[in-house]
Amino acid sequence: MENLYTDIIFSGSGGQGVMLIGNALSLAALDRGYLVTYMPSYGVEMRGGAANCTVVISTEEIGSPVIGFPEILVAFNRDSFERFISRVKPGGTVIVNSTLVPDYRVERKETRVLPVALNALAQEIGDERLMNIVGLGALVEWISVVEAGDIERVFPRVLGKNFEKYRDLYLKALSVGAEEARKMK
Repeated sequence: MENLYTDIIFSGSGGQGVMLIGNALSLAALDRGYLVTYMPSYGVEMRGGAANCTVVISTEEIGSPVIGFPEILVAFNRDSFERFISRVKPGGTVIVNSTLVPDYRVERKETRVLPVALNALAQEIGDERLMNIVGLGALVEWISVVEAGDIERVFPRVLGKNFEKYRDLYLKALSVGAEEARKMK
């Protein structure tokens, strides 16, 4: 296994599934033998307040789960985008939900932006709540640390009984997200 270090901030509001996909990515990376940290952070509000989590994946020991300047930001809404965009490392990547942030702007030219219409794509699949899974599919394709099959294997642990009940929808959402990222590679 070659040396790897990547850090990601997933950010949105409560109810958008930010923690779920951070957890899924973390478990998939652990199953592949990487060292991983996962740190959730919730706002004081119950639902609809700020929610974000950090995931660090590495082949080396990880000093801290705290990420000051992430390599990758996955922003599900405008507040999240505006809160974290200035902290993305030079040369970093932002996956922005262009359904909710259609007028996104990034001042630094070295920051790569992948606008993915997460809500719109999930709605086309049949359930707008799967926007987080579409985003996870785009991220997994972009970073190439784990594969869609790895995510599928951890879904039963993360989603419980809901995975089997809605398996086809979850896998379609992953696939649609991956396809969007492939278009931008």
